Amino acid sequence: MSDDVPPEPPKAPAPPQDGDVPAERMDLPKWNRARVKRAQPAADDAPDGFQQGVRAAGRTAVRRGPLVFAGVAAIAGIIGGTIWWTRHKAEATAASTRLLAQSAAWRARGIVEDVDAIMKERKRPPPLPIARDEAELDANVDAAIAALMAGDDSSAQHLGLLVRAAESFERSDFAAAQASYDEFLTKVGDGHLLAFIAREGIALAREGQGDLEGALAELDKLMGAEGDFYRDQALWQRARLLEQLGRNDEALALYHQYATEYPLDKASMAKAAVRERLGELDPQAVPPEPGLGGPGGLGGLGGLGGR
Repeated sequence: MSDDVPPEPPKAPAPPQDGDVPAERMDLPKWNRARVKRAQPAADDAPDGFQQGVRAAGRTAVRRGPLVFAGVAAIAGIIGGTIWWTRHKAEATAASTRLLAQSAAWRARGIVEDVDAIMKERKRPPPLPIARDEAELDANVDAAIAALMAGDDSSAQHLGLLVRAAESFERSDFAAAQASYDEFLTKVGDGHLLAFIAREGIALAREGQGDLEGALAELDKLMGAEGDFYRDQALWQRARLLEQLGRNDEALALYHQYATEYPLDKASMAKAAVRERLGELDPQAVPPEPGLGGPGGLGGLGGLGGR
């Protein structure tokens, strides 16, 4: 006999005892790999983050679509309204400007002519406004100003007040002129670029009505400080009114002040008028005209016949 001992048969696993936790059963190897692959989730079935984001955005857009459309419509309405209002204002301004230009043209350049004879052979309007007589000329000015005042452009209407005041002056209606100038200053104030015209106009209107003291008071508002705009004209007008009141010493002092601030050998608004008045009141204070005296002038040569 051989000494070889036969192998022992495998022992059966011991039955589980109370309190033991059964171990997980291990999967047996599968030889069919296709079945294993089919058991795994396919790549096409996996969730795609980009696609999910697009779908979510689409759903959000569908929900918010009416709100977005309403917002776009509101913005479009605002833009359209703004464009319309701007265009409307521009058209109104253009119409008012035309009326202002017409009234100013009739006031400043209108002339009386034989309209029928002039227009008989003309196909275009004449270069200057023409009327058959003064009454028709005045009526045309009044009609243009009335149409301007009936418009919507306040800026043009303010300037129209100055035209109306000038027309009243032309007719020697000083009270009406003063009223128009007062209305202009009430609406625009003394800070307006053309306020000096109205202020001087009020002074001249008061002078026309015989109120010289009131005219002086208005000119005081134009005096300002040395170097201010229109001060030279205010000095001249005030000195002129003082002469009318017989206060010649005060007038002469203002003429001298004018010559000091605005030398008479240089250009200024009232230079010619001041030279003339000083020539009568104080000839020694009037310097020779440039080019007419002194070295290099005709006076320095002894005149045309001097040697």
